[in-house]
Amino acid sequence: MIEKSSQTNIWGRTIEKGIETLSDEPPFLFMDEVGFWDKAKIVFYPEKFLLYNFVRKALGDKKRESRQSGKFNKLKILDVGCGSAAAIIEMKKIWGKEIEVYGVDSVNLQVEFAKKNIKRHGVWADIGYYDGNLLPFKNNFFDVVISSGELNKFYDTYNWLEEVSRVLLPGGRLALACDSQLSKNSYIANYLDKRGVYIEENSDKYFQTKEKLENILQQNSFEIKKMYNVFGSSFILHPEKYFDVLKKQKKFLFWRLFNKLFFAIKKKSPVFLKRFFGFCVLLKILILGRFWRDRGYIVLAQKK
Repeated sequence: MIEKSSQTNIWGRTIEKGIETLSDEPPFLFMDEVGFWDKAKIVFYPEKFLLYNFVRKALGDKKRESRQSGKFNKLKILDVGCGSAAAIIEMKKIWGKEIEVYGVDSVNLQVEFAKKNIKRHGVWADIGYYDGNLLPFKNNFFDVVISSGELNKFYDTYNWLEEVSRVLLPGGRLALACDSQLSKNSYIANYLDKRGVYIEENSDKYFQTKEKLENILQQNSFEIKKMYNVFGSSFILHPEKYFDVLKKQKKFLFWRLFNKLFFAIKKKSPVFLKRFFGFCVLLKILILGRFWRDRGYIVLAQKK
């Protein structure tokens, strides 16, 4: 294996400084028996709907290959930046023994939390630590790599995608969600950023253009099948992203009041209303995302 230079985690998470942060996102599928209507709830989680649908297509291909060869092979999936293992738990609840799932994260404490979480939910997956540089797997090992937000953690995104390409089989799929720099359509966030109020840390390291992301994917032998702009009106639908930053400000009274109002409404909203908000975001990605983007991309690609 070619040795690569170590990457820097732009979030500055180091155990020595004691500033590691944990994702405790719960899986939306947590029941022992998962039926059709339970699985249908995925339409309220737009990012997962698009990523998992790509995994489903890969599983369909794997089943056809198994029928032709007469030998059953599980679909091997790697979740890079698995966090709380919510995605791993959900995929195992949906597809069960048809898939073999692995997860890695660049935060040691997160790995331990994820291991406890999958045990709590009664599923099995192989979860371990990686340094953000080298993935601890052999070449051409996985059918699918899925990742949400991990690409944004490191300066050397080319190296990260090169590693993902290395561990994927030829024809393997990459289902990726990543943030981007603010677009001109992020009116409120742009207004605040220009006045020194930064909603998201290190956003200047994110991809500025779709063309730049497309280019780095193509350089690493990926053919882009679908690429969605994320357009979600985050100030209204995701006020929690702004809340902690704005409440520290003495200025921006108008935006602070509206953010506090939207935050309180969302926090006290019944579950069905929160799910409706999620469904609205999915529709915006599929319809308005063709024309506008505020911050982010969802990429569905295949290794050549």
